[in-house]
Amino acid sequence: MQNKWIAVIGLIMALAAGPVQAADTLAQAISEGAASGDYAAVESYVGANPSSQGEAALALLQSAAEQMATKPDAALKAIILANAYASSLTGPAAAQAAALIASLANSAATMSGANPTVGAQILAALSSMASLPNIAAASPALYAQVLGAAADFVALAQQDNNQPPGPLQQQVLLAQQEAARPGTNQSPTTTASQD
Repeated sequence: MQNKWIAVIGLIMALAAGPVQAADTLAQAISEGAASGDYAAVESYVGANPSSQGEAALALLQSAAEQMATKPDAALKAIILANAYASSLTGPAAAQAAALIASLANSAATMSGANPTVGAQILAALSSMASLPNIAAASPALYAQVLGAAADFVALAQQDNNQPPGPLQQQVLLAQQEAARPGTNQSPTTTASQD
């Protein structure tokens, strides 16, 4: 509770000091909230400054990467919240997020024996983020990589006689069926018709 008050007081002082210091304090508050697992504080900071959504998504993904091996449940919460803000990532931040998503997907692919439900939920949230236009533009092959990690996860879960949660397995099967269809365009494209 003290950490929240310290962060709030710091934010108020920074706002009084000027816009540059306020931005630094806000970034620090988001990073600290993500690192400590205080996701309500992160949501509060982002709510007060909606332009920080991309920054929050990146901080949450970094926090998830740090927690993945020891606290997969906390990593899942950070990933789910990051998913809510990931559409605001642009430029180098989107590329950095794509690299974190790939790393997290590779880690989650091996969770079938230890924590299959959390692993499946992590992969589902990561596939959602990887399909966002800004993330796909930063890393066009990322969605396929995440689906590959999900396919590995499903195969390992079946090998371990664990049944992964249905939605992830269905998503993998649908992606495999779509890719196997003749004439399937492997990458999303758009066309504009002129009348």
